[in-house]
Amino acid sequence: HNHRSRRRISVGVVEGVTAWSRQTRVRLAIAYSGVFGVVALVAAGALALAIARVEYGAIDDSLASEARSIQSTLIAGGGLPGGNGAQEPLGQAGPGVAAYLFDSHATLLDNAGRGPSPGALLPAVRQAVSSSSAVLDTQTVDGAPQRIRAVPVQLKSGETRVVVVTRSRAEADQLVGTAVTVVVLGMLVLVIAATVLGYGLAGTALRPVREIVAAARAFSEHDLHRRITMDLPSDELGELADTFNAMLARLETAFDSLRRFTADAAHELRAPLTLIRTEAEVTLSRPRTA
Repeated sequence: HNHRSRRRISVGVVEGVTAWSRQTRVRLAIAYSGVFGVVALVAAGALALAIARVEYGAIDDSLASEARSIQSTLIAGGGLPGGNGAQEPLGQAGPGVAAYLFDSHATLLDNAGRGPSPGALLPAVRQAVSSSSAVLDTQTVDGAPQRIRAVPVQLKSGETRVVVVTRSRAEADQLVGTAVTVVVLGMLVLVIAATVLGYGLAGTALRPVREIVAAARAFSEHDLHRRITMDLPSDELGELADTFNAMLARLETAFDSLRRFTADAAHELRAPLTLIRTEAEVTLSRPRTA
């Protein structure tokens, strides 16, 4: 018995939800929120992409600036330890930036700042030497994402040095993740607000229909002279009200015709029926034997 009761309750809930979801007002609100949700999703993706590009672009710009500074020092000084010129240190790297100097054989000559181990940078160094162009890459070193820029430098002596600058992306990744979360939550709130607003706007738009339905239910054969006098625009709702009023006018005309016909028929039947009744009463009123 309990199982059948629960099943009936479940079926009733499903039927109720289905009937509710098939309402025009609900369907309009869902359609509105769906369109707004797609727009919000595109906007959220574009905003998150813009934030990521700004943050990661700032890292790349700082690495490029640091590499140019070291490159200028190398060319002006004639080299570093292991070279043929003055021994100029790398100096203090920028905030969060680690700098390394390698020769053309991927041997570490100098480094400054706290960064990944030099061995993890050797693939980027070898690629920069072989390609004779700057290398920009992202690698996970010691469990942390690192942005690496390796720039080959040709000294006046003909020797080649490779300047490598790195910077952790962990802080930028965290900031981008937080920004994406905030953007997603904000867009979700906007979608919910848009759904509620769409539901309210749909109810406002359909209110004249409910009033027309209520008026139609309240009318009887004695109210056919009444009309719907709502202030409606000349659109589908106005056309619906005009059509309903025209239907009431036709019904009123039909009822009036029926009343006149009934009155005329009653008048035409009353005279012969009265005559027949009079003849019968006169006949029955004569004295007769048993």
